Amino acid sequence: RKIKPATLEMKKAYQPVKVTLIDEKTGKFCIENRNFFTSLDNIECVYTIEADGVPASGGFIDISGIAPGGKRELELDINSVDGEIVFITFSFILKSDCFWAKKGYEITFEQIELKSLALQKTDIVTKKSTAPEICRKTGIIEVKTEKTTLSFCNKTGMLASIILNGKNILEKKAGLSLYRAPIDND
Repeated sequence: RKIKPATLEMKKAYQPVKVTLIDEKTGKFCIENRNFFTSLDNIECVYTIEADGVPASGGFIDISGIAPGGKRELELDINSVDGEIVFITFSFILKSDCFWAKKGYEITFEQIELKSLALQKTDIVTKKSTAPEICRKTGIIEVKTEKTTLSFCNKTGMLASIILNGKNILEKKAGLSLYRAPIDND
């Protein structure tokens, strides 16, 4: 047998532990035991904080004693890590052998984005912008703003070009694609 993408998807869907970010400012997280009958005593939690793709800090979190269906809140020092893009990854690993996996097997992981380049580097418009200008030309309709021009084909309605600061950023015109990726049970 070979592992397939659906296997990894099911592993994630059936994960016994879930982590949610409660408050980014204080570094408060909630760890939830999704098991119905088993505590998290046989699982250890390792976390890693990465800044711009480089591990910056990490450690172990004691999650033993979280009852079935229970939750535990914890605070981590996440604000001391500098970087434009920061992620925290929680990895849940078996402490001892089970009949279905050996000690050290990663049961699941949870990755949470803490800081994003897109959120930090947004342009703030300080002046009032004007309404876009719409021009009808032979075969195309153009929507123009101060820095951007969008061109649409009259016949198909598809996007023909995006010109940003004088440069076309589309390789080719947009087109209809009816390709359907094969799946395991085709």
